Amino acid sequence: MLSVAWLTLYPDDARYLISISSCAQSYPANNANRFLQRDMIKIDPDWDGGNYHYSGDLEGFKTARKLGLLTYRNWAELNERFVGKTGRESIEHYLDYNGEKFVNRFDCNSYLTLLDAMNTFNLGGGNESLEETFRPIQASALVVSVDSDILFTPSQQRALYDALSAAGVEASFIEHVSTFGHDAFLVETEDFGRYIRDFIG
Repeated sequence: MLSVAWLTLYPDDARYLISISSCAQSYPANNANRFLQRDMIKIDPDWDGGNYHYSGDLEGFKTARKLGLLTYRNWAELNERFVGKTGRESIEHYLDYNGEKFVNRFDCNSYLTLLDAMNTFNLGGGNESLEETFRPIQASALVVSVDSDILFTPSQQRALYDALSAAGVEASFIEHVSTFGHDAFLVETEDFGRYIRDFIG
């Protein structure tokens, strides 16, 4: 989101724009998940209505992170990975472990701020269309989508690419096939590294 937004503010500041698994605006389905995460955090006794205080009870924050984590992977990959497994090998343990790990290293107030920023993200939110917003961009653009991404869906990637192209930006589009969902770029690094190398020559 930041890389695309940056070029709308400083359109001649870079030669290349590479957007991987992002979007030009959040859709209601994106916002629904983050709305639920906010509600989970607000259940914690550490939430005072405007800020989060750490007194040791982080269950709401942990549960919010577990829900968020599910959008970074795809159901098919999770089913393949955890089917028939129990105990420390189970999906439940995976979620508990990652929820605990996250809340011990990430500030909840920062998390809430990021949720709000993502929910309100809309580069075409003013009087201008996305095409008008992107028209000043001087960079060449590469939009990479993951076909199994449920955090920011392929249709959102395609909409970003279409708007850039309509604005006259030299743009390329790659749909990466993977079962790893949004996190594919963290797992299949060789593929994504090749996309980037080929694009920037």
